[in-house]
Amino acid sequence: MPPQTPRSFKRSGLILLLAMSLAGMAKAQTVSYMYAAGVNFYEVRTYKWVTIEGAEAADPSIDKSIREAVEFQLTNKGLMKSADHAQVLIAYQVSVRREKEIAMYSVGGFAWGYGPGWLRDESYGFRYGYDFTGAPSFSTATDATIPVGNLVLDMYDASFQDLIWRAEVSNALSFVGEPDKRWQHLTKAVATLFGPYPPKPRK
Repeated sequence: MPPQTPRSFKRSGLILLLAMSLAGMAKAQTVSYMYAAGVNFYEVRTYKWVTIEGAEAADPSIDKSIREAVEFQLTNKGLMKSADHAQVLIAYQVSVRREKEIAMYSVGGFAWGYGPGWLRDESYGFRYGYDFTGAPSFSTATDATIPVGNLVLDMYDASFQDLIWRAEVSNALSFVGEPDKRWQHLTKAVATLFGPYPPKPRK
């Protein structure tokens, strides 16, 4: 029997939180993240990888390193990889040589959507709850593009087919130095990215 979906009965809006900034090897590694407030992330236990076309690293060695670093952190957070009946789908996006536009996971040419209430608000960037007057407008955790060296990680609800968590860490990739130093730089960035996960349920 497939595991229960992590979404709670009442689907709330999404929260934008600007989180901690940690010193990296050469530059600061700053994390920003958003999540669906109606999801109990403490119930998420299984995941599998999906691919956002054109969003991943073209270099196989970079792709492998990112996946290994992410999987290590997911294991630390209590999640297990599952080919069947995964509760959430994981995808990453990265800019290596030039900036890329943020993208969404799609199936059969149709992009999955965002949770309800992901709307702009002048006072804080988003407002919460439902708005039936028009389609949601989307903004990433920082900008509409991913700066070079930044890493974005998405988590999608496999049952409801929408984005429930997105985090971006700056200066994730180092392009100088020995391979082991670049690996340490990446793993530190990914650990920083997962620092605020799982988000605490709203009271």
